[in-house]
Amino acid sequence: VSAELSLYAVCTYHRSPDTPWVLHAADAVTAYLNAQAKGTTYVTVPELWEQQSKIPVPNGKRLAGLVNRALNGLIPSGRDWYDELDNTLIEFKWRRLTKTWCIYIRDIHGYTEIIASYVDDFIIACGSSDPDAPKRIIEELGAKYDFKYLGPVTQHLGIQVSQTNEHTYLHLEKYVMDASRRFGIEQVAATPIAADDEATCADDSPPLNKKQASLYRSITGTLLFASNTARPDIVYAVQRLTRAMSSPTEHDLAAAKRVLSYLHCTARFGIRFSSARFIKEHGLHHLHAYCDANWAGCIKTRKPTSGYAAYAAGGLLCCLPERTEVAI
Repeated sequence: VSAELSLYAVCTYHRSPDTPWVLHAADAVTAYLNAQAKGTTYVTVPELWEQQSKIPVPNGKRLAGLVNRALNGLIPSGRDWYDELDNTLIEFKWRRLTKTWCIYIRDIHGYTEIIASYVDDFIIACGSSDPDAPKRIIEELGAKYDFKYLGPVTQHLGIQVSQTNEHTYLHLEKYVMDASRRFGIEQVAATPIAADDEATCADDSPPLNKKQASLYRSITGTLLFASNTARPDIVYAVQRLTRAMSSPTEHDLAAAKRVLSYLHCTARFGIRFSSARFIKEHGLHHLHAYCDANWAGCIKTRKPTSGYAAYAAGGLLCCLPERTEVAI
């Protein structure tokens, strides 16, 4: 997801009337089936098919078939499809990034083109003023695979996307509202963490039963996805919740519901990346970072928490709070 955010930031920063850098979406239909299965893998056939076939099968045995194509559900299939796609893109003169293997670039026709792949979902961007340039890329790949053009990106990997001439705005409104309904959240919280949370956290808070612990882990997992995508404002709160995954207490469950309540009343919050022209006109910085630490911030363990936040194109690109293991 960090690679996807970087792509949004770069494309938005270079956006201008001459080079709109609009991100487009495409889908590879039955992606895995395009790849040849590597190795030797057998799967049992459906019982009805086995009953209707005329192949003799010894008693107590099942009829199985050799897998020739990559199939969903098989562990090696993802790698087989990626190798197939990688070879095809290299054949078409695309160059894979060294640090981020899911992003490919090429300079052709006097401008830069970018492809980002995530299994069968693709994002395509071009530094061309021709609005049909992304479609030509899809037509090129369509000569070998069945590609479906989905238009400008409006949603990708659960993230809702809004693109304008000056900005790209990412948010999780639909994801957050669905999570609120699923977990029955209706309260309102102005902040993800209460101001006196650590001071009021009692060591003797009752542990959760099996059902409640499962609910806690489900809520925390939902929050973890949000914090890693378009809601970095809850990163610290979610990091604290993940420390109690093995043995959560009633206090931990209340804290998790509070974070979700905060998301519920700020569902439209997100990340906004801006163009170079907008950043220059408003006296902003294209790239800047912050770091800080609260020495002995934890009341109980006396351990400090340090962290950093990096901004690009006016939007928060990455942040990480980390608790030091040495007490002060």
